Amino acid sequence: MSDTVDPQKRLNMRRLRAGGDLGANHLATGPGPASSAIALSRALESAVASALFLDEMVLVFQMSLRPLPLSHWRPADLPESTALVEAIAERCSSVDDRLHFFAYADRVAGFASGLRGRDDADRLATQLLIAFRRAFVVDGMLVHFDVRVGTAVLSDGLDEAEALQTAAGLALRATTPAAPFGAYSLRLQENADRDARLRSDLASVIASGGLELVYQPIVDLAARRISGFEAFIRWAHPEVGTLTPPQFLHLVESSEQIYAIGDYVLTNAAETVSKWVAEGIVEEPTLWVNVTASELLRTGFKQRVREVIAAAPGVALGVDLVEG
Repeated sequence: MSDTVDPQKRLNMRRLRAGGDLGANHLATGPGPASSAIALSRALESAVASALFLDEMVLVFQMSLRPLPLSHWRPADLPESTALVEAIAERCSSVDDRLHFFAYADRVAGFASGLRGRDDADRLATQLLIAFRRAFVVDGMLVHFDVRVGTAVLSDGLDEAEALQTAAGLALRATTPAAPFGAYSLRLQENADRDARLRSDLASVIASGGLELVYQPIVDLAARRISGFEAFIRWAHPEVGTLTPPQFLHLVESSEQIYAIGDYVLTNAAETVSKWVAEGIVEEPTLWVNVTASELLRTGFKQRVREVIAAAPGVALGVDLVEG
């Protein structure tokens, strides 16, 4: 499809920037005035009411746009926000005339009504994904995005505008680089509800020091001795069972709790292995612990490591950077 936008849509975008009538297609330069987001929500409410009456399909989508660094530019060199947002809005307008949307420099939210069924909705979502994978030329600069799309459709379980928007956001958060398109489902909701309960339980376990550590010995075959240990954390949940880091650390990876867990592992593992040295179980071992990139770069991490080593005589410390 062409990236050109008809004069009426251009007029709508100019009106919004000037603070006038929003029309059908919305453009926000930056965070955007609250009235623009509210206007989109109100339009969706009307579309849902009409679709329920006419037995039509409504697609709600949320799309994230993360600039991909290329050899000839850095993220800091991105075009001025207004020009970039306008390019994003024009690209969205070019996909389908049924789209109502609200565009930022890093995401787009919107909906389409009057669809002929789920297949039509999925086809439109796929068209959005394909359209935004094409390069943008903004102020003479080539810009590529890592594009993710989350969708939800009007159904028996989702018949209100707010619920549809929440469901589309949930589907977006479930996307990955390998699976950039996500559609809301009951199973997705069940997993989200389970994660919410686990997140609440985990906060209590972290506060009480209830996580467990297990140790894998590292054997020096030539010397026929244990040369070190790798420490792993486990969570023995009373209902779910024993959980490994990939099964629960994602629940807190964007919060301060991830640092509390890292410090718990570092402190308690060093204390345990140092005790084994004192008891003569092992000599001059190296203790290996996993750390995230955010932990490694956090202010005070190096000093904390020095303190732990000083309190654990006879133990050398090694760190493995967790991938991802």
